[in-house]
Amino acid sequence: MSKTIRELIHDKGDDLTRTDQKITRILLADYPTSALHTVAELAELAQVSDPSILRFVKRLGFDSYPQFQQAAQHEIKDSLEHATDAASGSNLLAPHLPDYATEYLRQLNVDLDKTISRLLSAELQGVSHLLADESKRIVSLSDSANAPNLMAFHRGLFSLRSNCVQLESDPLMRSNAIKDIKKSDVVVVFQYAPYDVSTVTFCRLAAERGASLIVCADDVNTPLAGSARYLLTAPNSSRSMIPSKCMTELMLLATRSAIGPSARSAAAELHDIDFSNLDPEPGG
Repeated sequence: MSKTIRELIHDKGDDLTRTDQKITRILLADYPTSALHTVAELAELAQVSDPSILRFVKRLGFDSYPQFQQAAQHEIKDSLEHATDAASGSNLLAPHLPDYATEYLRQLNVDLDKTISRLLSAELQGVSHLLADESKRIVSLSDSANAPNLMAFHRGLFSLRSNCVQLESDPLMRSNAIKDIKKSDVVVVFQYAPYDVSTVTFCRLAAERGASLIVCADDVNTPLAGSARYLLTAPNSSRSMIPSKCMTELMLLATRSAIGPSARSAAAELHDIDFSNLDPEPGG
């Protein structure tokens, strides 16, 4: 095959089932070496059955799992050769900066590349359709490390639609809020390791109550992976929030596109309001 396994996966797009998407998350998380897992290992990691793995591989166009792994081995060999070439010119990214800056930018570039390459069109479309549905209440929360990203997401979404709630980090307030979670709700969570217990607990309980859970995390092995309707990952090995911010902006752009002209009108109307001239006192 002339195309890589990753290209074949992305070509499938909307044809990927939810089971396929679970498998894809694991494959793309540590691509292409993740394809060297046995059928049983990959099935366990993706929390699917062995036959699901075999059907997925055939759906990509491979006659058998050994043929799939042979293609992965060729890709690994090619990637190692390219890595050697890249290492010899790694300082070309920012040759005028000190080594620590060059290394940071190199790692950030790797994180951004992984963020984009792992993102499936079908998942982004699914997320945007949930967020654009104004019959659903959007409840968002995060751990303390992702608080700025949560605030940016909530403000951006609030400019596009109504019925959005941002939860505070206080465990008591969250325990009260879980009582109001309904099947029609969509819960969006931002989390990085080490994972906050109250955040994980709230989201698991929300999923148990039937809410759709969108998880934005640093790794596919987040404790919420099994509860997530959609799992979007933005690696954080560079200790930068930029990959996560990139994912947030992509979600908002996709939602704006899904809502259509009314989203642009709402955003423009909100932007035009001069809050400095509003009288804080009723009847003033």
